[in-house]
Amino acid sequence: MKYCLQGDWALLHRLCGELELAEVTSRESVLTNTHETHTGLYREKHLVSFFGDGYIHLRTVESLVQSSVHVRFRTAAPTGLVFVAAGHSDFLLLELVSGRLQGGRASLQPKHIKPRLCHGHLRLDLLPGSDQFSDGSQDRDLSFSMVDLWQGRVMYVHGGSEEPGDFFMFSVFSSGKRELPVFLKGNRLHRFDISISPVNDAPVLSLPEGNLFTLLENSKRQLSSEVLRVSDPDTTPEDLLFNSLADIRTEAGFLEHQDYPHRPADNIFSLQDLESDKIWFVHSGIPNSRLPLRVSDGEKFSNTVTLRITAVPLEYKLVNNSGLEAGQGRWAILSTNQLAVQINVAAPGLDVRYDVTEPPLYGVVQRLHSSGEWKPATSFSQKLLERERVRYLNTYVGVQSQSDATEQFTCRVYVGERVIDDVIVPIAIRWIQFKVTRSKMELNGVQEAVITPENLQAISKVLQTIPKKGQLHFDDKILIINSTFSQKNITDGLIKYKLLNKVQEDTRDAFSFQLFAPQAASTSYDFRISARAESNAVTVQNKGLSILEGASKVITQDVLFTYTASNREVEYKVVTPPKNGYLRRINLSNSTSINDNILTFTNEDITRERIMYVHDDGETKQDYFTFLATVKSQKHAGKKQEPEEQRFNISVQLVNDQKPVRVVDKVFHVARDGQRLVTVEDLRFRDDDSDFEDSWLVYTRRGIPMGELVLASDPSHKVYEFTQRDLEQKKVLFVHRGVSSGRFVLFVTDGKHYVSTLLEVLAQDPYLRVENNTGLLVRRGSVSVLTCANLSVSTNMDVRNPEELHFDVFAPPDRGLLHFIDKDFEPVTEADAVRSFTQRDLADGRLAYRHDGGSEVSDVFNVTARAAERTASAVRREARVDVGVTVKVYLESHQRAPSVHTLRSVTVEEGGEVSVGRQSLESCSSHRLIPHSAYLERRERIHSVSMWDCLHLVSPCSD
Repeated sequence: MKYCLQGDWALLHRLCGELELAEVTSRESVLTNTHETHTGLYREKHLVSFFGDGYIHLRTVESLVQSSVHVRFRTAAPTGLVFVAAGHSDFLLLELVSGRLQGGRASLQPKHIKPRLCHGHLRLDLLPGSDQFSDGSQDRDLSFSMVDLWQGRVMYVHGGSEEPGDFFMFSVFSSGKRELPVFLKGNRLHRFDISISPVNDAPVLSLPEGNLFTLLENSKRQLSSEVLRVSDPDTTPEDLLFNSLADIRTEAGFLEHQDYPHRPADNIFSLQDLESDKIWFVHSGIPNSRLPLRVSDGEKFSNTVTLRITAVPLEYKLVNNSGLEAGQGRWAILSTNQLAVQINVAAPGLDVRYDVTEPPLYGVVQRLHSSGEWKPATSFSQKLLERERVRYLNTYVGVQSQSDATEQFTCRVYVGERVIDDVIVPIAIRWIQFKVTRSKMELNGVQEAVITPENLQAISKVLQTIPKKGQLHFDDKILIINSTFSQKNITDGLIKYKLLNKVQEDTRDAFSFQLFAPQAASTSYDFRISARAESNAVTVQNKGLSILEGASKVITQDVLFTYTASNREVEYKVVTPPKNGYLRRINLSNSTSINDNILTFTNEDITRERIMYVHDDGETKQDYFTFLATVKSQKHAGKKQEPEEQRFNISVQLVNDQKPVRVVDKVFHVARDGQRLVTVEDLRFRDDDSDFEDSWLVYTRRGIPMGELVLASDPSHKVYEFTQRDLEQKKVLFVHRGVSSGRFVLFVTDGKHYVSTLLEVLAQDPYLRVENNTGLLVRRGSVSVLTCANLSVSTNMDVRNPEELHFDVFAPPDRGLLHFIDKDFEPVTEADAVRSFTQRDLADGRLAYRHDGGSEVSDVFNVTARAAERTASAVRREARVDVGVTVKVYLESHQRAPSVHTLRSVTVEEGGEVSVGRQSLESCSSHRLIPHSAYLERRERIHSVSMWDCLHLVSPCSD
């Protein structure tokens, strides 16, 4: 025979039975959860709560054989449906853990519930005297047999709580073949009660805030549970008694009971007195002493603690007295930010108190009571100031004649019962002073006008008199005497003045009003109205426009508007349209016309912000257009004035909208394992923004597989970022290492836009190549300068200056002489012949060729170009190349302008063509035909017929 614990199951059945008795309406009680939280039924301290997302039906079924509870529910969760059942003094948390209960209808069985004891657990020792046991505190069923009971293996382990009892429910079953008695058959549940005998524990006394107890000399301080803390769950507070192990009444002071003030109390008091804040320590002796205390519950004593009592002299300081600021009829909170006294001891029950000895003249000091009502106060504490429960209320009614009148009140400051000082609290009052800053308006040729803040600026107003020649309207209602309106009504444009009749000449009108506020009212003020007869005066406001490059902007009436006396319609006619943009009309959804490049618009278009200037995104800094402003005439208008042409200037602020563009894109040549400067002749970008210099462009590089970029002045310093100005100033040096060819990425930015490019590098053996060799053209017997345009070489070596490129003349000219130009113009002889020169001489134009005047028309000379560099290993590398330079000699007559020798008209059929030969056109120079003359057409043909009289002849020898 075995016993199976089913405590939760039995308790659930018992509580549901009680719930059913409370709900006597039927045998079925229904609880519905529709808000996905829980819905509970409260009746006679019984509670059944359900947690889920559906509804649950709870029903109790009783029979002769067994009792069970059926639960019908709907839920989306397969497990974890939780509900709580509670009775008079018991509660139990039941958790449904079986997944098969999901949806539909099912019976709640014991295996679906985790059994839990309330105040302990059962333990089954498998082998007595050993550590092997089965603990019933685990979430599983605990079964034991009669043999276990006989051998004393089943024990109850109490959890240590103060509850006087516990119980568990069990059922009996047998696995044998013998039939059980009738009272043991079925799934009947039995209850086993457990009585717990309490054990008296000694109290525990502690000092949460430490053992130092500080107070002012000759004062008292409250002892509270924050100073002395007692822990004893077995005993009530009134039965726990404190007693002192020493008598300090003659040394430092004494303990005082609140119910018996000014009388030393016995050294015994209860915890209930301490928690009720009735125990005080009164200092009256030496500054330092000790107070040993312990607690007794009647049987046992606690540990002993000792309070070190230190009495210090009072030190205080007025840390804040900045005063208040309040408006007339207003209030201001008085807090520790405005008034505060700091003392050297922060002890509970020791507060700073302020007694008002001289109240304020124009107001009252108030305190906020627990009822939520502010009432006059003659004293207040610093704690009330910290909680902002004290305020000053100004009650003065009327206009203060003295604008500088001051307000104050005086307080006497107490710390405990000791007076420390008198404090004057100043109060700055913002007195109501009525002032009308504007009180007039003008009507120029109109019958009505809205009174705006520019005409009348004041607070709330009441009419004293009304105008005689017109009427005041408030939102289409006529104002009469004693009518009121506010400044907000004026700001909202609700106050309007209307003339009763059209004026033929200038006239005046007026009305009077009074200003008022909740606490004061002013004297009467007059509002003057000047009504002018209609005139033809026109004023054009033309301030110009400022716009960003490529943007568009509305032309508002702040920059362009024409003011007329009667607000007549004005039309603008564009005479000269903008050159770098156009005018556009917007917000015309019902129109199908093209609204760009408009030439006319009106004042109404400007008022409704329909006219827009659109810039063409060019790099121009200004634009303009001219216009005529025409005012439409009226019947009784005077002499019509002709409009003047106006110019509307547009200032364009350039923006950085152009990306850098590469303009030099070629292979960078360098000597193998050598170095060479990177200049703008190898790499250069251009930025088309007109306000941006190309030299400001910034280059950024990453890794280079075939070398490094370094500073030319310090090759050990690698360069990862440089500007185009650095390239122009030849500060960047490329050092080759590794493969002979490759590319690396460069990022170029102007500060806003980023572009990437590839610089291709080709490393070869050192070379010297001819870059230019055009030859030389010289007139017979004269001199011609030889420059780099005629002769130059390039190299892939580290040659940084033109002086390092040398030219050696190994075959001088036969018909002339190479020499340097003499600035003194002295005669040149054979001794002045040049045998060597540099590319710097060619760049500076210092080398010249002088023809000897012979009849030969050609000459030639040969040079050897050479260059050298010194590498890091101090080995000198050189390159050479031989160059032959030809010289062509022409006669003086070859420079004369050619003339047309033959010029005849040609005839061609419509749509046909004809050849122009020597019979029709031929030129000559100095009576000689020019076989290689060039003809340039200077005027376009009309109807495809060439105008031969406009041809310009060019001789091949002409300059």
